[in-house]
Amino acid sequence: MNQGLRQRLLGILVLVALASILLPLLLDFRTGHPVDTSPRIPPPPDIQPAPLPQLDSAPAAAPTATPEPAAAPEPPFQLPEADAPEAAVEPAELPEEPQLDERGQPAAWVLQLGAFQEEKNALELRDRLLAGGHRAFVQRSPAGKPIAYRVFVGPKLTREQLVGEQRELERKFRVKPLVVPFTP
Repeated sequence: MNQGLRQRLLGILVLVALASILLPLLLDFRTGHPVDTSPRIPPPPDIQPAPLPQLDSAPAAAPTATPEPAAAPEPPFQLPEADAPEAAVEPAELPEEPQLDERGQPAAWVLQLGAFQEEKNALELRDRLLAGGHRAFVQRSPAGKPIAYRVFVGPKLTREQLVGEQRELERKFRVKPLVVPFTP
């Protein structure tokens, strides 16, 4: 191609590019009507409460007939005798009740599955636990102590609630979780 033809084609391309930019700015191609987007909330309705009707007298009582003595109903079940050996429950078997700590917050318990010096190791274990359907989180040691990232599962209000989850974690992840008090 010769030099003159090249310059003409380049000029045409520049003009087409300028026209495609400037024409939409100069001409309004929008169709339809502008939409008012300001909120128009109607005034609140004027509703007056209606008073309830007052009863002037008590409803008339139906004449009472002499009731026949009813037979005593049988109890639906029998309670075990108190001196039966299998019915005795030792105090150690009773479930632990949720309690409040010294700050008035519920005392809770968590399972500690590990303590790591590197955060990425703790996060990997936490992610595996989350993928397994457990409520897991990582907590960094407080300032002034050696850096450690601890991985926890829980919290639960009583230690007994963690027993089933502790066995499952031992089986699935081959670790020995420790039951420790939860401190946020």
